[in-house]
Amino acid sequence: MREVSDLETSAVQSDDIAVKLEHKHKLIYVFARAVLERLSIDDPFINHEHLILQASDALDVFISAINELPGVLDYVLPAEATLHSRGQEPLWTWLFPRVLTLLGRRQCENLTEKIKDLFYISFQAVARSPLHWNLNSFFFTYLKECITSKYTVLPLNFSLQLTLIQLPWTMCKTPASFLIPTYWTLHCRLMTSAGLCHLSKALTNL
Repeated sequence: MREVSDLETSAVQSDDIAVKLEHKHKLIYVFARAVLERLSIDDPFINHEHLILQASDALDVFISAINELPGVLDYVLPAEATLHSRGQEPLWTWLFPRVLTLLGRRQCENLTEKIKDLFYISFQAVARSPLHWNLNSFFFTYLKECITSKYTVLPLNFSLQLTLIQLPWTMCKTPASFLIPTYWTLHCRLMTSAGLCHLSKALTNL
């Protein structure tokens, strides 16, 4: 946290977009690791009430950062940089699974609306930035894969109760060669059934 605070000070004083992007990325990374990942495990010694309040604040930070600098979602670590659990993937492919694992999770119900807001803002923010328009199609493809992969592990009677989603594919120009990384699917399967319902409804409203 001390490192993030120092970085925040330098970022505020700088007009360099690269510095600002690094700052926003570090904020998101630190809060996701310190809060979201802890909530996604079943630890009986965790103070869930306090941690959920922190998660709510963290989501506010994510939303603000993305709204201000949509490019942070496409941020990739410099080749010489290393962060625990972070590879060279764009930030959104690292962050979204960690957010979705909380959707519908027991004791995390109060975070549902903010999680939806995070995805709405993500779509809207990249749509405003010509450099990042292509991310919209990747987001749709990823969220669709979340639902598709979850269907395969749901009881049949539950699956039949879900409404099929008609995505606005005219907005999605994803090439057929685009592949969904395996670790996305693994994170998708950590979503609860309630989380899947929330995601389904949110997608139909996008």
